[in-house]
Amino acid sequence: MVDRDIRVQRSILANVEKLQASQVSVSQADVLEFLAVSPSLSYNVVFLDPPYRNSILAECCVKLNGNGWLAPGAKIYLEKAAAAEKIVVPKNWQLLREKIAGQVAYNLYET
Repeated sequence: MVDRDIRVQRSILANVEKLQASQVSVSQADVLEFLAVSPSLSYNVVFLDPPYRNSILAECCVKLNGNGWLAPGAKIYLEKAAAAEKIVVPKNWQLLREKIAGQVAYNLYET
């Protein structure tokens, strides 16, 4: 999990501890800078839930796809404001599910 706000990071860490989620890593960083570096291992599940007024989803998708972050068959969950423009995702991502719930739109993809 990546967030640049220290308060959010503390909340995430408290929840990780409460849930005993030992496979969750938490980093305080700008997500675009974080994703610019290739990881030491790839991930099977990725949640992208940026602030709704922030238009970084498309760039996050490109960096996830191109920098080795995603394992084959990875699932990617995107959440955005329902009124926001449709996100263009990498061509190798297959849409599994798409829904709008109130003011929130979400999509689930698989690589």
